[in-house]
Amino acid sequence: MTAAAIAAAVSCNKDDSSAAQQPAGDGMVNLKVAITAPVTKATVAGTDAENTVSNIQIFVFKLNGSDYVYEASAKANDDELNITVTSGTKTVLALVNEATDYTAQQDYEDILAMVTSFKDNARNDFRMVGTKEQLVDATHTTVAVPVNRVAARIRVNSITNNLLNGFDDDDVKVVRAYLTHVADNTDYTCVLANTGWYAEDGINTQLDHAGAAVSAAAEKSAVNDLVYQALATPADLASAASYAPAGGAFVLYAYPHDGSVKKTHLTVEMEIGGKDYTYVIELPALLSNHSYEINDLVLRNLGNPSDGDDVIEDEEDNPITPVEATFSVEVQPWELNVLSNPSVPGGADGKWTI
Repeated sequence: MTAAAIAAAVSCNKDDSSAAQQPAGDGMVNLKVAITAPVTKATVAGTDAENTVSNIQIFVFKLNGSDYVYEASAKANDDELNITVTSGTKTVLALVNEATDYTAQQDYEDILAMVTSFKDNARNDFRMVGTKEQLVDATHTTVAVPVNRVAARIRVNSITNNLLNGFDDDDVKVVRAYLTHVADNTDYTCVLANTGWYAEDGINTQLDHAGAAVSAAAEKSAVNDLVYQALATPADLASAASYAPAGGAFVLYAYPHDGSVKKTHLTVEMEIGGKDYTYVIELPALLSNHSYEINDLVLRNLGNPSDGDDVIEDEEDNPITPVEATFSVEVQPWELNVLSNPSVPGGADGKWTI
């Protein structure tokens, strides 16, 4: 992958004593590297939790033609650190909230090829990555690196009860929302084909990975916290009313993928007249650090019949899309039934003689 291609893909204690430091001297600069708060595309601000930076790993490279030449690296449990480098134009690569220490790596492409697992994220601990190219010299000693979350966000801001045929008054409740077919990993360029999917056959207590039940409690809890939300008490939704709490009705997260193998589904589950129904939306290819927003999910018709449990079966995961169809009637020909009187001679040909 070329330097330009990698840069495009990524645009998917403050002094660390463990970092290899060089004494400042002629041509050497004590560089301060800071992380700027990530924002989703179209400048939708993240929450304080989504913007949390608890640790950083910084890699500094010189760009020689199309090659990145390693110069220094450091890590810190903070959102900034100091590192000593030579003066000149630098490419600074930042990994954020990554638990594995990669600072021994000196190859730019190898660092970005490191796999990040969806289960290692949390609502206040998202994996992030970013780069910044900047001149560094005696008067330019600070680099602010903008970073992007690897994950994508899916948010339903409001749900409105406009059900037809009298169902709007039929004891309508908002129950829960969840994602199915969620990619389990990617690399820091967000182009690696993932190796498996969460929530294909079951959700919540029945959460699965690649068709097998997730038995590790920590993994199940971490993934469920990102892809599943249930209301402690189902919310009543009167006719023409909307369920729109502050921050959105439901906020879920998934790892990016191009949609060529599977499509991630968003499901909102409702209870209508004491029966469960799923409203399923097929999401497009998911890009890192993008927020996919449904401003108002307006319910007009009954969804897929559901049994309300955590096993995905029958048509519960079928996307609901509006389709215009033409219905007509076709009058069938009469079914012929000839009445005869076989007890009378000649009465077997449809003649009835009395």
